[in-house]
Amino acid sequence: NKKETGSLIDIIRKMGRKGGLIFLRRMEEAERVAELLENEGISAEIARGSDPDMLERFRKGETDVLIGAAKPYGVLVRGIDIPEVRYTVFYGAPMYEISISNLEEISPGVLSIALASLSGILGKEALVLSRQLKLNPDEEKIRRAKEILSDFLSSSPKIENVLFRDGEAFLCIPDMLTYIQGSGRSSRLRPGGLTKGASFLMEDELLDFFVRRASAYDIDFVDIGSVDLSSLRKEIDEDRARKKEEKKEILRHILFIVESPNKARTISKFFGKPSRRYYDGAVVYETSTGTEVLTIVATLGHLVDLTTKEGFHGVLCEGDEFIPVYTTIKRCRKCGHQFTDLQACPLCGSSDIADSRSTINLILRLAAESERVLIGTDPDTEGEKIAWDLYQMISRIKGNIKRAEFHEVTKKAIMKAIAESKDIDENRVKAQVIRRIEDRWIGFELSQEVQKKFRRKNLSAGRAQTPVLGWIIDRTNEHKKKTKFTVISGDDFVISVEGEVIDEGRFKAFVSTVSESLETIAPPPPFSTGELLKEANRMFKMSSDLVMQIAQDLFETGLITYHRTDSIRVSDAGLRVAEQFLRENFRPRVWSSEGAHECIRPTRPLTSSDIIQLSREGVIQVKLSRDHLRIYDLIFNRFMASQAREAKFVKRKYVIRIEGKEFEEERYTSVVDPGWTDYYKVIKIRKQLPEEMEVEVRHIRKPKVPLYSQGDIVSIMKEKKIGRPSTYSTIIGKILMRGYAVERNGKLYSTSLGEKVHSYLVNNYKELVDEQRTALLEKKMDEVESGNMDYQQLLKELFHEIRNRKSSK
Repeated sequence: NKKETGSLIDIIRKMGRKGGLIFLRRMEEAERVAELLENEGISAEIARGSDPDMLERFRKGETDVLIGAAKPYGVLVRGIDIPEVRYTVFYGAPMYEISISNLEEISPGVLSIALASLSGILGKEALVLSRQLKLNPDEEKIRRAKEILSDFLSSSPKIENVLFRDGEAFLCIPDMLTYIQGSGRSSRLRPGGLTKGASFLMEDELLDFFVRRASAYDIDFVDIGSVDLSSLRKEIDEDRARKKEEKKEILRHILFIVESPNKARTISKFFGKPSRRYYDGAVVYETSTGTEVLTIVATLGHLVDLTTKEGFHGVLCEGDEFIPVYTTIKRCRKCGHQFTDLQACPLCGSSDIADSRSTINLILRLAAESERVLIGTDPDTEGEKIAWDLYQMISRIKGNIKRAEFHEVTKKAIMKAIAESKDIDENRVKAQVIRRIEDRWIGFELSQEVQKKFRRKNLSAGRAQTPVLGWIIDRTNEHKKKTKFTVISGDDFVISVEGEVIDEGRFKAFVSTVSESLETIAPPPPFSTGELLKEANRMFKMSSDLVMQIAQDLFETGLITYHRTDSIRVSDAGLRVAEQFLRENFRPRVWSSEGAHECIRPTRPLTSSDIIQLSREGVIQVKLSRDHLRIYDLIFNRFMASQAREAKFVKRKYVIRIEGKEFEEERYTSVVDPGWTDYYKVIKIRKQLPEEMEVEVRHIRKPKVPLYSQGDIVSIMKEKKIGRPSTYSTIIGKILMRGYAVERNGKLYSTSLGEKVHSYLVNNYKELVDEQRTALLEKKMDEVESGNMDYQQLLKELFHEIRNRKSSK
């Protein structure tokens, strides 16, 4: 809320007056605020130092509120321990304020923070000096830091967090640790757990800046107008009474298992600096949430896969039942290839092999030491299968095993997943089993046939891969067919028409405006996986594999939500992120009500510039490349556009007459309201055409259709329901890796090898690689995942299909 005395009094009264701490950014206001409250019948005392009598009066309820400084070492921030505190009010956001007049009073630590926060403006020297001040703040470094800041403030800088008072510039830096410590005074650890409390922020000048910075610490604010304070007060009081009597086991030991070391490291840092243990090169993190001790370990992906030594490609067929047989996964330390059963890498021959058995043994050891096991693998079929495998292994020694599902790696999401842990979804597991067995039965069988036919061991085939390759081949062949076009060009004007409609030469064109209209344009939805791959390929010419790897990194470092999704739904948490950033431009749109998954979006209202700055300051510890920042920007801007107001543009429609021929042209010529295009700039404004203009007419021969890009292929896969968000990039990557197609200037060309392999498969195994049959199988797999089809029945269909095809050859 804004910093208004009326609002302050209203908050105190509705919170029941007693048990409040009022934090002031400037203690010069203390006497005025205390007098104001006393005049309204609210007893208040100013805490200027340790005063046992004052604290006793507060405990007894003789004093309603205490007023103190919102400073790192303020007595109310760190110097008291009073269970009676129920709420806090920050009357002005806590800030470090630096001006030329107070530079001599600023500590080396705050100088370091200031230089880091300005390093994007001041350059490398400021960043280096900031780090040096942390390690060794000698007099020369302090002098130089003050000199740099003095020069900066003297230049009357125009940046968001520089305020001017009486002509003097003040650099304001949010003091988040003071806010966290001060607001934490309203919550207590009772026998029944942490009690609830309330914290209010009242700020006039830098509210948006402070709120954005707070989001980096997983602190969310809501507008006070949306909160019923009387109900909030009742909720806090009832919670305190209940937890005072409850006897809840605290500091339970939980083993928290994830797939990747990056995700494990990110989660471990949410609760302070974690400790580390090392086991044969594996890192295990330990940290405390306040009520639980978390031991966090990574599986490094799947731990088991189908064996190649038993049954039909790892599946035993016993009557009408199919039983998959799994063994540990081996990974070549030299080339990274994964396989099962062999003792040496089948690709490079190296015997330097890592066996997942060592990871399994470590997890079993850690599980034996824990009271509870939570499995926090990815929220999809692959993650569910890893969770199911872990359950089978651990349940022999530990019974309390649950699934912790989260769609973003943030502190709030992790705490919610721990509190709302659930059973493993066996339908998801069955869907993954089906996909993996189908890949073995169809993929391995067809790959072996292709390898024998073409005498090359590096070739492969698959039910989804083959029709996708067919699309590339068909488009390559169509692209080779050229036809004549007439190209008419002038100043900011080009049209292309099939055929020779006008003779070549230079002519005068006469332009008339047919219509002018004000067009309201709705924003595009936020990204699903397919749309992200398509746009990243269109805008940056990035491969699907690279985009997915970058998105994986951004997800695991907690910057975006889960990136393998077909959904464009926006959750309540997503709406709050958009509202915090867009403010008055916010127009909430959920986009879809289907499914538990949501769109790909940022987890905080932070731009890439904010992230770079917070990284320099050490608030966010991430290492991001230029490509990471480009993809993050793309996701952030698209999401914010999807929640912004509609855009309004003037559109003109023209008729251009040249040598008795008429041509039409439409273009946007001016902006009435940029709306969402302020965030996602995809509409080009072009100048109005003159009534007369010189044009040049040329005849050219060019392909009638363009080649496909990777983004185009992803769109077709999504449209024809072949592949899943988790496999789009893999399918394209395999086609390129096998040499079936090549990519030049962002376009895909089929190769002679690709055409021969595709022709062989279609001529000999058409029913196994048929596009419609593949889409139908995808649909049936989805039905297994939703629990509407028996996975054993589908396995039976697949088994007989491949067996019958083999016996007929």
